[in-house]
Amino acid sequence: MGQITHHAVMFREESWQDSGFGDAARSVIAEIAADGFVLAEDWQTLFVETPVMANGGRSFAFMPDGSKEGWDTSDVGDSIRDALIALATERGMDFIEVRFGGDDYDMAGMTRSSGDDRPNDGGDTDG
Repeated sequence: MGQITHHAVMFREESWQDSGFGDAARSVIAEIAADGFVLAEDWQTLFVETPVMANGGRSFAFMPDGSKEGWDTSDVGDSIRDALIALATERGMDFIEVRFGGDDYDMAGMTRSSGDDRPNDGGDTDG
């Protein structure tokens, strides 16, 4: 059966990084989604890219797939999120994965972030 749990990941590419994350991410999504029953083009619609208002750079997000845990669609979404997080980590980008809503509102919160393996220096957390 499965339960609905929404997972989303947000990424931040600083202006100095110029990592080409958007194009690489779209390629990763297409490659992973090609093995699923949902069209790769449909998975691409869950990937959002936007400029930021100050200091340059870009922000990206991979939105929830809406399926139940354990379903094929959910498994493909999990694989895409894992691959995008690995790509962002390789490129030194900040990211955060969150879980919210669905059948377990009490389980909402951060599930992974780029800060998980970085020391907390007590610095500025704005932005």
